[in-house]
Amino acid sequence: MKRILKRTVLSALAALLLLASCAGGGNGAGTGTAERTTERHTEPNAPTGGFALLRDGKAIPVVYSELSYATEAERLAKAIGTAAGTEDVNTERRTAGKTTDSTRAEILLGRVDCDESRQAYDELNDYSVCTVRVIGNKLVISSLEKASVTEAVTKLRLAISRMEDRNLTLAADFSERYYSSSTLAKAQLPIAEGQEFEIIEESNDSLQILFSDTSEAAFEAYCEKLAAAGYTLRQENTQEGNRHRTYVNGTCSVQVSRFAGIGRLCLFVDPYKKEGQLPVIEDSYTPIYEVPLLTQLGLYSNDPEIVNSLCENAIGGSLSADDMKKLSRDSGGMGYVIRLRDGRFLLIDGGYGVADDGSSDRLGIYMESEEYRNDPTKRGFEDADRIYNTMKAQTTEGQEPRVAAWIFTHADIDHVGAFIKFAEKYGKTVTVGQLIYNFPVSSILTGWGDQRTAVVQAAAKYYGSVPTVTAHAGQVYRIADLTVRMLFNMELLEPDLPKNLKFNDTSLVFQIETEDGTRLMILGDCYPCEAEVIDKLYSGKTLKSDIVQVSHHGIEGVGHGDSLYENIGATAALWPAGTWKYNYPCTLVNRNTDPAACRTRDERDAKHNKWIMDNIGMNGIYLAGGENTVFELRDHGLTPKS
Repeated sequence: MKRILKRTVLSALAALLLLASCAGGGNGAGTGTAERTTERHTEPNAPTGGFALLRDGKAIPVVYSELSYATEAERLAKAIGTAAGTEDVNTERRTAGKTTDSTRAEILLGRVDCDESRQAYDELNDYSVCTVRVIGNKLVISSLEKASVTEAVTKLRLAISRMEDRNLTLAADFSERYYSSSTLAKAQLPIAEGQEFEIIEESNDSLQILFSDTSEAAFEAYCEKLAAAGYTLRQENTQEGNRHRTYVNGTCSVQVSRFAGIGRLCLFVDPYKKEGQLPVIEDSYTPIYEVPLLTQLGLYSNDPEIVNSLCENAIGGSLSADDMKKLSRDSGGMGYVIRLRDGRFLLIDGGYGVADDGSSDRLGIYMESEEYRNDPTKRGFEDADRIYNTMKAQTTEGQEPRVAAWIFTHADIDHVGAFIKFAEKYGKTVTVGQLIYNFPVSSILTGWGDQRTAVVQAAAKYYGSVPTVTAHAGQVYRIADLTVRMLFNMELLEPDLPKNLKFNDTSLVFQIETEDGTRLMILGDCYPCEAEVIDKLYSGKTLKSDIVQVSHHGIEGVGHGDSLYENIGATAALWPAGTWKYNYPCTLVNRNTDPAACRTRDERDAKHNKWIMDNIGMNGIYLAGGENTVFELRDHGLTPKS
């Protein structure tokens, strides 16, 4: 069974093994300093005279069943051989159904198909416990976390290398249980009987646990287990056949989710230190405005005169390669500022941030302004300044803006770069209540780590005390007069990630609803892999929204026909793109410097945007362009504010 796991620590295993080996040839009891969950006990079938790792001058074999343990097995066997002064490396992979000799001395690494291993695993009562124990003629290393097994092997190798007695003998009754320092240890989750499971490492020290039985009965049974284990129900919601309950104890939250459309029952396990690290649920607020305001941020890269001139040159076939590069940067960027009725703000992404080194390639944005190009104090803050100035203009005079929550759809620089610069410039003056995101771990997708890391580092440096909430599908936030429903993120694409997965498929997809029932669907850069699963999870009953944010700036699109946009069924569209990408050539502009190939089609006329053009039409589309557009978010639509 495949498991993707986080590293954990068994802090005193080496010391215990060392003490055991030195106590009268290994006959003494092992002791240590690590916290134990149970007392050491004597095995009834333990060999007399201790458990020797060498028999007849040869190292006993290290037996494993899963290929993922092959490296650990070889390292452990090599350590035994080296300590014994031989070159002996004895490993063996034993697949299920292969006969095991109970009289043969062996080290069993992980889940091996034999009575001794089954006994050890059957007696595990927590997902984070690791046992190293002698059972009959076997030294059994067992854990539900593969990483715990890896750490145990590391500690064993160290202990073996320090043994002065080359007999390499452990205490006959050696048996120890340890908790790791992982999120699982903090959660102390009860075992779900009869469930095969898989543990997946997620961002922010979160874990996802997948269960094999995905039935409604299994969902209810595990919820009952959590309640019996002392967890308190914090939130419960249902979206069609998808059910979610969130439980908390003093250190962790556990969201039990059943996604009926894809046949999944899973746990999202998140550590937290304080209430603010949980999805906010505000039961009351004091309104000072009648309706919320929505601002679609303009793109600083979109100087109309420059763009129009370049576009005319492109159509005339006289566009230079350098100008083509300039225009290509006009396609992206996305940021939304929502003023809540209590005067605070909900921010979504924000736009670009640029480098401070004055280089020509400044993380994608093109600025013609000499003021910004030549002044290092202003370089990179274009979109950050726009966010601040937008909030400042909508805040009571003499007061600083207050951000209730800042949501990042994903870590593309044209979405999160502005936050990095905003935190640098305004981190000491503008308060932020929560940062909400769920970026993938670095092992998921390579080549995007710098952007993800830059956001996390900026948050830690300038907003270190601000709680970070890990967004999961099924969460519901109540922030003043708005309700935010998390519908999807890439965790639902795991564990077997699609071969055509793109970084845009890491986008959060969520719906915002006002008190009068006006709904806004945020898609971020939602791509085909996400769109396909969303269509399996939800119908128009859940997805129906009055306003939709056009996915990925209208570029390439969601890719799953028109079904996603059709199910959303919006009557207005927010299009986060510049004039160039909207009115002029397609994505070839990003890759092709041949002016003759430039005008192949308009992006707005592309197949993936057909539903929007046919059903919403030009009058219902609001392009970001180069200037802010402010709306009242009410009456099931957008009302432009004069």
